Amino acid sequence: MTNSSRSRLARKESSRLMRQTVLFVVLTLAILFGLIYWGIPSLIKLAVFLGELKNTSQPVESQDTIAPSPPQLEPLPQATTSAKLTIRGFAEANIQINLFNAGEPVKDTLTDSSGSFVLLDVELKDGENTFYATAKDEADNESGQSSRFTVIKDSTPPTLTVNSPKDGNTIYGATKKILTVTGTTDPNNRVVINGRFALVDNQGNFTLSLSLNDGDNPLEVVATDTAGNLTTQKLTVRYLP
Repeated sequence: MTNSSRSRLARKESSRLMRQTVLFVVLTLAILFGLIYWGIPSLIKLAVFLGELKNTSQPVESQDTIAPSPPQLEPLPQATTSAKLTIRGFAEANIQINLFNAGEPVKDTLTDSSGSFVLLDVELKDGENTFYATAKDEADNESGQSSRFTVIKDSTPPTLTVNSPKDGNTIYGATKKILTVTGTTDPNNRVVINGRFALVDNQGNFTLSLSLNDGDNPLEVVATDTAGNLTTQKLTVRYLP
C-alpha cells in the first residue's frame, strides 16, 4: 500500500472518531438536560409522595372533646322528715357523677359498668333542697345538667283543729246517730278519722260522717302533711238513743 493510500485511511478514521465524539457529547448533554428538567423534579415528587405515605400510615392521636350526656336521676320525694336521702340514677358507664344542691357541689361517685350509680346519705338542709347532677368523663368533658328535683325537709307537725264535736259531748236521740266530724288543717294535708279518710278541701277544711254506737265513742283524728309529719287529736263522744 502506498503512502497516499495510508494517508486517506487515516483521515477517514479520524473523521469517524470525531463524529462519534461529537455524537457522544450531544447525547450526554441531552441526557443531562433531561435529568435537569424532567428527572430531578420527578425524583423530588416521588420523595414527597413517599414521605406523605409514611406520615399517613402512622396513627394520629385525636383529642376527645365530646361531652357525655346528662345523667338521669330517679324521681325524689317532694317532702320528707329525714335528714338524709339516697339518690339513684344512671348515665354512661364508668364516668364521674357530680351532685349539686342549689348550685353547690355536695357529693360525687362513679357509675358502674352498666351506667348505674347510687349516692348514699345525701344531707338535707331545712326547707327546700334543689338537686341536679352532671357527668364528667376521663377527658374532663362535662355534661349539661340533669333534670332538677326539689325536696323539702320538713319536721314541723301540721296544724289540726277539730271544730265539732267537742271532747266529752253527749248526743241524744235516734236522729243524731250519724255524727259529722268537722275541722281544719293545713292545705294538702291528709286527715284520717278512726281509720277512714276525711274529705279535705283546698282551704284545709275537712269533714267526715260516722255512725255512733250506744255509749262512749272514742275518736282519733290524725293529720299528715306531705313530708310525713303527724298531728293527732283524741276525743270521746257519748251517744244515748
